[in-house]
Amino acid sequence: MKHCKNELCWRYPELGRALLELRVQPDEQVTAMETDGESLYVNPEYLIQLFGENPEKVYEKYLRLIRQCLEMPERFGEKTAKQKAICKKWKEIAEELAITYGAGGKRRGENRGGQSEELSEIEKGKYDYRRFLRRFTVTREEMKLDQDAFDPVAYYYGMERYGNLPMIEPLETREGNRLEELVIAIDTSGSCKKEMVARFLGETRRILEEKENFFENWKVCLIQCDSFIQEKVMIHSAKEWETYREQMVIHGRGGTDFRPVFEEVERMREKREFSDLKALIYFTDGDGIYPEKKPDYETAFVFVKKSEKMDRVPGWAKKLLVTEK
Repeated sequence: MKHCKNELCWRYPELGRALLELRVQPDEQVTAMETDGESLYVNPEYLIQLFGENPEKVYEKYLRLIRQCLEMPERFGEKTAKQKAICKKWKEIAEELAITYGAGGKRRGENRGGQSEELSEIEKGKYDYRRFLRRFTVTREEMKLDQDAFDPVAYYYGMERYGNLPMIEPLETREGNRLEELVIAIDTSGSCKKEMVARFLGETRRILEEKENFFENWKVCLIQCDSFIQEKVMIHSAKEWETYREQMVIHGRGGTDFRPVFEEVERMREKREFSDLKALIYFTDGDGIYPEKKPDYETAFVFVKKSEKMDRVPGWAKKLLVTEK
């Protein structure tokens, strides 16, 4: 159990006091693992077998017990002085977590997550971003037939009159108003549940798979961030996005700090990795540290459900709410 506590303290430093609070007591009378709020009673044979199968199962079991202590301290009773003291102790630990690390005991912007999660499928989102993204489009000629500028009457008249000699050829280029560059940041901190991150990715897929949004070749920087940049990938085409999506893994689950994304984007601009970046979209639950200074490109923080945390968004940024239809 010492190894278990050390491992969990490394993963969740914000839970350090809670994780170390229980004294481990070997007890063959219990069938598995249980606590009275003061000690952790563990059946040695059960522990050895479970750890041998998969250490993660031991970690999950212990975390579940700690969570019960924090969320339901009354379960230990309040009849005797000892029970009252135990209940009071866990209430104090829970309050300390809430004050120091924010609601839910999730640290804001200090600890780096070390977990990775795979998502079985990224369902396509339903929100239409075209209205927002249209403000940042550029006009450029594309190598496509412009049927609107093509006069079929003159074309077929030439074919009939002069054989295989059309009087006018259809233009091989046409002007289009679309995006060239975009940054999409995804909050992968511990305060965002796996289901919420899946929604973020679904909305990302919606943006990248709408053909009207981008030219054939584009530059989209996709960043995963909790309190640190966990992953950064540059995507240049729909084919690259499809390849990345199939093997995508979520990294993070630490605290929440939005500033590293903006700092990284600024470094990329200084290195001229972007030529004319106009917008950044940040999917989040809103529980984090925001930059104080407005960047010289538009920023939108996107929420998948309405909450009071939306009020924390700085006045210089847009707030978009994605609701289920």
